[in-house]
Amino acid sequence: MSTGLRIAGSRDDTVKFRYDDLELEAVMGETVAAALLAAGKRGFAVNPADGSPRGLFCASGLCQECAVVIEGRIREA
Repeated sequence: MSTGLRIAGSRDDTVKFRYDDLELEAVMGETVAAALLAAGKRGFAVNPADGSPRGLFCASGLCQECAVVIEGRIREA
C-alpha cells in the first residue's frame, strides 16, 4: 500500500534554486516548502489585509496557502 509520501534523496543529490533573489539548495524530491523551512525561511507571503507574514498552513498542498510560481506556473510548495 502506498502512503503517498515521497522520500527525499541524500544531501549528495541536491538541486539549487532561486527564491527572492537568494540561491538556495534542496535535496532532490524535497518539496519547495521543506527546502525553504530548512533554509530558515518562515514567511512565504504577506497578508493582503494587514501586511503580516504568512507561513505554511496545512503543509500538504490542499489549502493553496503554500502555492508558489515556478517557471510561470502556479504549483503547491
